[in-house]
Amino acid sequence: MHSFNFSRFCLGLLLCCAALGAWAQPMAQVRPGVAITLPRDHGAHPDFRTEWWYVTGWLNTAQGKKGFQITFFRSRTGLAEGLDSRFAARHLLFAHAALTDLDAKSHLHAQRIARWSGLTVGSNSADQSWARLDDTGLMLRDWSLARQSDGRLRAQVQSKDFSLDLHLSETQPVLLQGKNGVSRKGPSPAHFSYYYSQ
Repeated sequence: MHSFNFSRFCLGLLLCCAALGAWAQPMAQVRPGVAITLPRDHGAHPDFRTEWWYVTGWLNTAQGKKGFQITFFRSRTGLAEGLDSRFAARHLLFAHAALTDLDAKSHLHAQRIARWSGLTVGSNSADQSWARLDDTGLMLRDWSLARQSDGRLRAQVQSKDFSLDLHLSETQPVLLQGKNGVSRKGPSPAHFSYYYSQ
């Protein structure tokens, strides 16, 4: 397993509002003027249709320079909204990770997917996949991205070809994209998203 300490990182969160369609319950929409509140907004927002968290960066290792990317996605399916069961697939959690070795000219990648009921959140859950609501915290079987007690993020990925265990420290303040964190992708509020980077 490779374990890296990395002092600079990019953390992004995107809350997308797509066309609502015929959903059992309406999806939340981005509302300009609603401030992003941290650390709460580092966590999941189950009322929105889609969001993701990602970390990217470069690593200087004894084996040479490597680039990495880890992204966790949450998508509200619009299905099983009325079922009171932790097995209901109200949300899908999926993730992608990649490791590029410039010297060896190699690129490794892996992915995971699982359902999340949205009923249980946090590390006390018996579910193999979950997302915290109050701060960064995602578990997708043997992959995770979570804020530690010292304030750093820890990202862990296990795959057949590579493993990452990253400790990520904040080096600069949050950058709100667009106007105060509202990024316009089109003319309608259905095309807006909340978006920030760190």
